[in-house]
Amino acid sequence: MNTQTLLYGVYYGALGIMALYEAFLFFRLREYSYLAYTGFISFGLLHVLITDKVILAQYATEDPFKGIPGILVLAVLACAIQFERLFLNTDTSLIFCERHNTFLKKT
Repeated sequence: MNTQTLLYGVYYGALGIMALYEAFLFFRLREYSYLAYTGFISFGLLHVLITDKVILAQYATEDPFKGIPGILVLAVLACAIQFERLFLNTDTSLIFCERHNTFLKKT
């Protein structure tokens, strides 16, 4: 085993542990910002794993924004926006984001 593979394993493991911890916090506290953050970390981890061809290598493309990795990028962005909206409470503190928040409240 080379050093690069070991470091990738530590990185993937740290992201996995963070996702599990945030999921635990969500189930314990019932705060939906933790669920959005869990989705952000999980979809980001899946995107990195597919892009690095660790899992589902047949879906990895040269362009990380095409196919399934591209869908995961959109999922990461959606979860990041939801986390930002819920955790930072931007729907009441930022007036200029009214259209943005109206769209997110419908989903």
